[in-house]
Amino acid sequence: MKLLVVLTFGLLLASLGFLVLQNQQTAQQLQSALSYQTQLQQLSEDNARQRLRFEAQIEALNQQLLSSSVQLTNLSNTLQETRLQIDPDYEKLLQQARTEVAQQQTMRQGDSNRGSAFASYSDPSNAKALAMNNMPRLYDSYLNALGIPGTERQLVMDAIVDFAALHYQRWRP
Repeated sequence: MKLLVVLTFGLLLASLGFLVLQNQQTAQQLQSALSYQTQLQQLSEDNARQRLRFEAQIEALNQQLLSSSVQLTNLSNTLQETRLQIDPDYEKLLQQARTEVAQQQTMRQGDSNRGSAFASYSDPSNAKALAMNNMPRLYDSYLNALGIPGTERQLVMDAIVDFAALHYQRWRP
């Protein structure tokens, strides 16, 4: 009988030890879960703040896009009016002036390599070719997003190309 009591007591002690060990492991798991929950909550709050910042930036970019769209429309209208008012002899005189300026710059710079890479920009045909190459790639998706119809879209793109060509011709390093 004593042996049975000792065995029962030993079994109870072993069971108690096992339960204490299980309780400690469960407490550690609970602590880890609470730590993960805290981290998750912090990340969620950080993401919410970041989303609000992004939304504010998007709103600012939308305002800039709207402003740019209005400016582009105004520029297109002005360019169209200017095209109607340009005298054909003016273009010829402008070409002659550009050629003279390019020759004078070439003579001043001599063999210097610094300006030679940019000298071709003063040539209207080079500037126009460069603008025709670069501008559609830069503004094509922008014009698509605006939803401008085909003929008006072409007019806007022509205006952008002409503006860029003039800009390239006037640009000096």
